Amino acid sequence: MAQKTEGSRRKKVTTRQQKDEDRRNEIAKLTEEIEGLRSRLEEVNEERGQLDLPQLENLTLHHAQYGDGTVIAQNRDVITVSYPSGERRQKLTFVIASGCVTLDDESIRAECQKILFLDREQEKLNREIRHRMSRISDLESEIARYQRE
Repeated sequence: MAQKTEGSRRKKVTTRQQKDEDRRNEIAKLTEEIEGLRSRLEEVNEERGQLDLPQLENLTLHHAQYGDGTVIAQNRDVITVSYPSGERRQKLTFVIASGCVTLDDESIRAECQKILFLDREQEKLNREIRHRMSRISDLESEIARYQRE
């Protein structure tokens, strides 16, 4: 009977050691993925930093729902447009890139689409990095917990 107990202890230790090794391997893999994501994020940040939002004050545009309007103010990426039905504040990149607002100048629309794409890419990459870092933290906690036992 004593042999079975010692044998099962060895098996339990071996299994625990293997699980810890698996966790360490996953941490290494996640760390490598994070480095790749950070590198891509750096590229996106650099590209985004080179793009300025177009200045649209006094420009006439057409909104699918509100009709023709004139941009009366712009604060970074928020424009205030005067429509016949009243003034509306709108996020510039979203309304232009989504097609809600049309401009005569196609280059402004293309620039806004590019900015919106890069902003969304930054958000996605940051989310992926946070997710992997959280998983690493969980794995490290599991390793520490089993080492105390």
